Amino acid sequence: MTFEFDRSIPRFSRDYRQDDPEYGTVTIDEDVFRVVHDPFWRKFASGWEPDTERVYRQLIKPGSTVLDIGAWIGPTVLLALACGAQRIIALEPNPGSHAALGSLLKLNPEIASRVELHEYAVSDQMGRVSMGMAKGETDTSTSGLGGSEFTATAITLERFMKDHPPGRASLVKIDIEGSEALLAGDLALLADQPVHLSIHVPLFPERADIHTLLGTLSRFDAFDDRGKYLQTGELSARITTHTSHPPWGSRHGNYFEVLLVPR
Repeated sequence: MTFEFDRSIPRFSRDYRQDDPEYGTVTIDEDVFRVVHDPFWRKFASGWEPDTERVYRQLIKPGSTVLDIGAWIGPTVLLALACGAQRIIALEPNPGSHAALGSLLKLNPEIASRVELHEYAVSDQMGRVSMGMAKGETDTSTSGLGGSEFTATAITLERFMKDHPPGRASLVKIDIEGSEALLAGDLALLADQPVHLSIHVPLFPERADIHTLLGTLSRFDAFDDRGKYLQTGELSARITTHTSHPPWGSRHGNYFEVLLVPR
């Protein structure tokens, strides 16, 4: 274990102002971004995911590259920009969310050269997949496989990285509503860079290879969202438990985030 969280890093100051029925303004410290209005931005301004921000502020430095898989409408894109990221590769398959990201770049042309936007779902197979919002979710960052609200083009992580080489990213963020379990083998491609991984155990597809997933995760040092080091057995227990609402989960159930750090 070679990584330690820097708890002295200050938080960003955040604000949101709705300018008219269609648009609003997000402020992060001195950075100002025009956005398509969404009620979520008020939640963002009130301090959404402070632990995620802490990870971003520690790992993303001016000039960094960030790979954002499951970028939704852009909160983590904006955090990465505020940290000084020079290249953000953002993947979002939901047509509505992808359109909001496209509008973000049009409304803020000064950041357009720093953000590459792709309408892909990252999975274990290539082709078209049916997708839909997880039941009961209204502000997830991408949609889980298994629904029928829309279809998306799926691409494997290996293929995407060959077609769009990111180099070594300062941070890879993966938030894909259960489909992370399908990346069991491909996650090994990221073993030399930090990965901020959202894990949604109740949404794991039936074909997920949990054994391979746990083997791949054991190649990293893992920390929970508060900086606690997770032994391999503890992380395995979180992923394989049948408890619906364990103490480490969210109000929705056994959902949690880990920071995976190369050994």
